[in-house]
Amino acid sequence: MSQKLQFLDKRNDKGALLTYSSKKLSYEIAEKSFEEIKKYKILAILSNTFSEKYIEMYYKRFFYENSISISSQIVIHDHDKINNNVVHNQLVDVGSFPSIPLLKKVLNRSDIRYFRKPLYYFAVIKETIKNFLSYFKTNRIYGSNPRINHNDKLIGICYRQGHDIKKRSDIFWINDSNIHSNNLLIYYENKGVFNQATIKSTLAFFNNRGIKQVKLWQWKNHKPDQFTSLNKELSNIEADDDIEKWLLSSAFALVLKVNYWTSFFSEHNISIHHDPDESGSCAIIKQIAINEQSGVSFGVLRSYPSSRVDYAYGTFPNDIFFVWGIQSAKRMKETINKIDSIIISGFPYDVNLTRKDGDAAEINKIFNKNKSKLKLMILDSNHSANLGLSQAILTKVMSDFYNTILDWVNEDDDISLIIKPKKTEFFNTLTDVKKYAHEISLKSTRCVVIDKPNGKFPSSYLDSVDMVISLSIFLPSSVIECAIFGSKAVIFDNNNHKNYEKDLYKWGENKVIFSDLEALVASLKAYKKNKSKMPMLGDWSSQLNEIDPFCDSRGHERVGGYLGILHKGLQKGLSKEDAIFHSNKKYSEKYGTNMVLNNNRHLEG
Repeated sequence: MSQKLQFLDKRNDKGALLTYSSKKLSYEIAEKSFEEIKKYKILAILSNTFSEKYIEMYYKRFFYENSISISSQIVIHDHDKINNNVVHNQLVDVGSFPSIPLLKKVLNRSDIRYFRKPLYYFAVIKETIKNFLSYFKTNRIYGSNPRINHNDKLIGICYRQGHDIKKRSDIFWINDSNIHSNNLLIYYENKGVFNQATIKSTLAFFNNRGIKQVKLWQWKNHKPDQFTSLNKELSNIEADDDIEKWLLSSAFALVLKVNYWTSFFSEHNISIHHDPDESGSCAIIKQIAINEQSGVSFGVLRSYPSSRVDYAYGTFPNDIFFVWGIQSAKRMKETINKIDSIIISGFPYDVNLTRKDGDAAEINKIFNKNKSKLKLMILDSNHSANLGLSQAILTKVMSDFYNTILDWVNEDDDISLIIKPKKTEFFNTLTDVKKYAHEISLKSTRCVVIDKPNGKFPSSYLDSVDMVISLSIFLPSSVIECAIFGSKAVIFDNNNHKNYEKDLYKWGENKVIFSDLEALVASLKAYKKNKSKMPMLGDWSSQLNEIDPFCDSRGHERVGGYLGILHKGLQKGLSKEDAIFHSNKKYSEKYGTNMVLNNNRHLEG
């Protein structure tokens, strides 16, 4: 007998939210599944043409993402069996995982019965037809593409985050790169990336600067058969079992996708590529393609890395990756991404652009007038009732967190509060909290909710803040961002990171991270009463050299400067390896050899 599976606020044996265990299980499934498919000749054939490390990364990432639902069902089943003392068999829907025989090999359990819903097969047929039609739509020799002068080597940017450098942006580094706008190409993968309210301004922004733009749904691939010998070799394989049949089919699909991106990069002479997407396997496919063109890709750390074993599992298949500090560099090196050059450049965005103008300046003016003794800022995260197979901070926990702080603000006229939601839609669902905050704001100027917070930097508001408070399911990057720029900051750790962020707890327990909300609020009240007696509350200063050795909001300059040198080297005809080596050397000469972690060549060489 099966039961309905829900995450709710269920915890693992370490007291952390159960989703941590499901992610770890998906990691184990991915690792074991890859070991199984390595036995087949197909992988060796693919690796003879494409980079072996990216083939490995592609399949591991594929297995990981397509097993998340399976892992969630299993860890919830195991949790309920132990805590409810009920023994039963569980039906587990394998969803989009490609092969039940493969799953049984890597995770065979007598109390689990794997099944696949009939709708899956309709979805497969639909996707096959869609891919078939897409092939003939995008891969054809007739018709012409808009002519682009590509005598120079271009930097190709996949448009995802936007162009406003006062927020998270795809081109935050451009003003500091000495790269001419004619050498940039922005491409849009689908119409969905456009915000209908800003589509015209987006296109006009790039047009006015002479930056090339390509809408991929209008581009045609005139070279659909660049890997004929590889396809022929794959065609000679006679699959003996269901696993090999799936693997062969997936290999053909992979070659088709790599062919598409290889053609795109080749036609537009793209030698440097950046795609900030952190989901799916498309970034790996693009990396295989740019590598076929002897081009270079770069990535940028946006959110602070976790110490989870599955962190960034195949997320960053880049040649060059910019991180904040030595701690994030070390964590990145421990992932499966196998990045050749990790560059320590500090927090990447220029928050100074927004600290002195817009709503940040207005809030600072208001808060300076009300003369509060303690000015707080809350940074939240997504939340949910967790009634299905995904888990976030429980909505009740988030609501209680907010109300506890709002009660204090309401009762104490010496407290001011800025609420910086992660996203408007998350905050709006907390209807009672939103109403409470609004009522306080009507009575005084001591409570402000940031309007349209999406993409805005929390550190933009620090001139109005004495202490930052955050609640998040994972280590909150927003808190670390604020600490980098001099703010005191504390974390309410409802998730219990003690067994995952051991170093943080070792130096920061009940100083910057609290597992108990009452203890956190008590410390804040004591701090407000006498700040000099609690200097360590919210103080990250002893760790900042590891987190960000620069702490100057000029990471965009260092990233831009590096990319400018890299592009110049490629323009001069340097090989990919020599251009990266030269850029690394120039960067290390300016900022120190410890700011470059290189896997291929020593900088003295």
